[in-house]
Amino acid sequence: MNFKLWLLFLGVNFTLFAQRGLIQYSKENGLISNEIRDVAYDQNGFIWLATPKGIERFDGQRFIHFKHDPVDSLAIASNDIQGLVFDGNHTVWAFTYNKGLIGIHTETFDVYNYSKRTIASFGSNRINALTVQKNRIWYTSVEGRLYSFDISGKKTTRFSFPGFEKEAPGLNAIHVDELDPNKLWITSSEGLYRFLVKEKKWKQYKFKKATDINPLAKAAYRNDMTCLVQDSKGNLFIGLRRGGMLYFDQYQGLFKALPITIDELKYQTISSIKWRDSRYLYLCLLNKEILLFDTSTKEYVRYEESERSAVMPFRITKFGSQLAIASSNAGLFVHDESLIYGTKIKADLQLRNVSYSSDRKQAYQLVGNSTQMLKRIRGNGPDLISLDGLKDAKCLYTLKNGSMLAVGANGVLLVGRNYRIEKKMLHSNHQSIDKRFQNSLLVDDSILFVGTLDASLIRINLRDFSSEKIYEISNETKSDETREYFPLAMVRVKDAVYFSENEQLYRYSMKSRKVERIHLFNHENTDQIICLAIEDQKKLWIGTRASGVWSYELDSKKLSNEFTSFNGLQNDEVNQLILDGKKRLWVLNPSCVAIVNTTLRKVRSLEKRNGISDIFGINITPDSIYFLQRNSYIVSAVNGKLPIRKVATPYILQIKEMNGVSRFSTAKTKYAYFENNLVFEFGVKDFSNAENNLVSYRMVGLNAHWINGNQKNEALYHNLPSGKYTFQVQVVEGEEFRITSYSFKITRPFWRRWWFITLTSFLIAFGIWYFMRSRIKRIQSTEQMKAEFSLQINELESKALRAQMNPHFLFNSLNSIRLFILKNEVDNAADYIAKFSKLLRMILNYSRQDMITVYDEIQSLKLYLEFERLRFDQDFDFDLQIDGQEVLDCQIPPMIIQPFIENAIWHGLMPRTEDGGKIRVSFQKQQSGLYVMVQDNGIGREKAKENNRKRSLKEGSVGLQITKDRLRSLTLRTKRLNEFEIEDLIDENGQAIGTLVTLYFETPN
Repeated sequence: MNFKLWLLFLGVNFTLFAQRGLIQYSKENGLISNEIRDVAYDQNGFIWLATPKGIERFDGQRFIHFKHDPVDSLAIASNDIQGLVFDGNHTVWAFTYNKGLIGIHTETFDVYNYSKRTIASFGSNRINALTVQKNRIWYTSVEGRLYSFDISGKKTTRFSFPGFEKEAPGLNAIHVDELDPNKLWITSSEGLYRFLVKEKKWKQYKFKKATDINPLAKAAYRNDMTCLVQDSKGNLFIGLRRGGMLYFDQYQGLFKALPITIDELKYQTISSIKWRDSRYLYLCLLNKEILLFDTSTKEYVRYEESERSAVMPFRITKFGSQLAIASSNAGLFVHDESLIYGTKIKADLQLRNVSYSSDRKQAYQLVGNSTQMLKRIRGNGPDLISLDGLKDAKCLYTLKNGSMLAVGANGVLLVGRNYRIEKKMLHSNHQSIDKRFQNSLLVDDSILFVGTLDASLIRINLRDFSSEKIYEISNETKSDETREYFPLAMVRVKDAVYFSENEQLYRYSMKSRKVERIHLFNHENTDQIICLAIEDQKKLWIGTRASGVWSYELDSKKLSNEFTSFNGLQNDEVNQLILDGKKRLWVLNPSCVAIVNTTLRKVRSLEKRNGISDIFGINITPDSIYFLQRNSYIVSAVNGKLPIRKVATPYILQIKEMNGVSRFSTAKTKYAYFENNLVFEFGVKDFSNAENNLVSYRMVGLNAHWINGNQKNEALYHNLPSGKYTFQVQVVEGEEFRITSYSFKITRPFWRRWWFITLTSFLIAFGIWYFMRSRIKRIQSTEQMKAEFSLQINELESKALRAQMNPHFLFNSLNSIRLFILKNEVDNAADYIAKFSKLLRMILNYSRQDMITVYDEIQSLKLYLEFERLRFDQDFDFDLQIDGQEVLDCQIPPMIIQPFIENAIWHGLMPRTEDGGKIRVSFQKQQSGLYVMVQDNGIGREKAKENNRKRSLKEGSVGLQITKDRLRSLTLRTKRLNEFEIEDLIDENGQAIGTLVTLYFETPN
């Protein structure tokens, strides 16, 4: 075990001092010593303390002690700790009076001791001040020497003061310049020193006598400087041992005195300075109190007397909005300003109530102890108005005409617009205590309802102050001496007043002046009604003595127990209910104030940590909310923001083996199969003194249920099976929660490890794989042969179809030559034979190719059309069209268009009786493919069938059938669509005017 660890839970109530939100931790809470010499925060916000009995780490709930153990070489070297600092990189460095330097890793708690005993060149074991700069520690010794300690190289360098070789000044604090890391600033009993690290040069700065804050002090103390901080300009605020501060301009080398103007604090030693924010400084006046210093106005700001507490401060440090104060003899104090709500004001006269005029231009407070008075806080009028004769003031109302109505235990006073008492109704001093007024309700500035201590309800007419009793308890009830009476709660709803008496609710109609009882509770849930509030004239909110807050729907008469200690309230006793303009319900509990969002059903609490305690009443005005305390009150803007909700942070401290010595940090994520008996140490970081935190933990992967972890600091798990787990710790406060997780894995034994199973499986599977691989290769080879054979068949089929086209064309051409010879047209026959031979040569060339360009196809078609035109004695015209030059590069099968042109000529144009036969061939390139249209103005397919008694344009036609087969074969080989479509063209009268053939060839993208 490399450190001594004690875990002590805080089992007693925390003491909250007058400074609101200031929480004290002492030996009664587990602190090892009430004398705290220094305090520091680490990167996670944990507090580290230097004491004469060792080092403490504190999370707000428990202390971890680091103590010296003579038989443990890994424990801290000494308990006599003088001070400590955090280096910003997971290590807290502490220095002792005569045992050198101690380092503690903030995550693993590993301890490092450095002294002359362990490192011969260390320097001095008697350290006076310390600071950390990256991997280097600068420290001063009690003898007045400056040392630099290289943490990595374990090497120490000494720097002597020039002119002080024999007796050096006392060095109190070291500061690394935040703008120039080459500079060190050192405060001493002889002024301020600057040390240039690279140049190894010293310079001393002393302030002149004219700048001396305390000219009566001895000369030896005139330049005695204790501590310092640096501003954004690089200049220094320096605390003095004999009181006050100096502002040092390092660029001009000049001091400016900043004396404390508070007489009783003028010469108090400033032992520590920290920035509160960009404007204010916290000043620790040694063993006296904490001050604020305004760097803009150069004024010292003292807490109000009600906000002050004698904590004997010795050192201070800050983390975010949280201030930690080390006390000389009272332990540790923690103060978080972000949690404080409102401003506390001490009052010589007890504040009872606040009332605004309807136009908000005038406002008075109802105050008083033995004498009741009105105190002006806004508008014109006397500062104070005496309410002579009124006892125990209860409530104040401002009427629409500007008059004010004050209600006390013994009667009512009306203060007119002239600020004088115009009317009053006061009872004698000998009146029975049961008849005294307790609470009241004003209706329309004309009627005042008053409840008395004996549960009677009185109606007072404000015109003449006449009164009548409209309700009182029965004689039978009065005779019950065991019955406990509660003040009547009242609220107005339209033309009625709802009021309570003990556990009963009543409705009083102002029109009929009759009282009606409302059956609210049954015998199972009956409870005393303490207070009432109305929302939107529809929902009645009911505060009870022991069952929280209820709601009663006036229309549906539905009663519901809305908020209790089980769903947000800290206590089921409700002393007051009041609604603000945002429809938030403010609930006064004995120990806190709850703010209920009735729409979202969310509950916030203002409690001791927020500076809200000992509240006996709440008063809401149009712009402020008042929390009434004895001899003081807290005020805040009614629409102001609530304090930031800081939920406690759970953390996992470390993991250790059960019944073993091994300890692991959360950086370890893998455990061997035999490391499966684990203990998880966890904690909760919370300095807010929350009273309703619920801590729980669970092991995901083993059990999904949360286990109560309050008053626990560890969880034990035996014989965890191999697998993946996540250990989680959860803190729940109201509706807010936080979870921290630690994921890890327990490995399987080697015979169950994946590599072993894989290796074994591989040997078995290899044979199967080899067999299947051989078989698959044979199947693939067979399929490949089939595919190649199919491709060859398609190619042969295509060639065969092209071969069929050539004899078909030759047959038709030779018939034409025979006709020319029979007609004895020798010249035409010769010309025809010449063109035929040229065309034949072209066909023979193309027949060897599977695809040709459109350009080549057009050349052959042009020659063929001229050939046929000569054959038919120039009896028709033709037109070849292309849509752009890119069409000419498209690939199509050779002689694929010729059969359609031949059919158009022979069976469409030639049977025409009139002249003017035309045939048009067009080529169009679109995104999806190539379109070829062959259009003629012949007689149409139906008439050609009749004239020729042939089925030349049907599937029985030889040329068309061959073409169709060619396109089908091309589609199979190229996996792209190739097809044609024949359309009969007709005019408006339904007569045939030709034929259109459209061929489509899909082209690759």
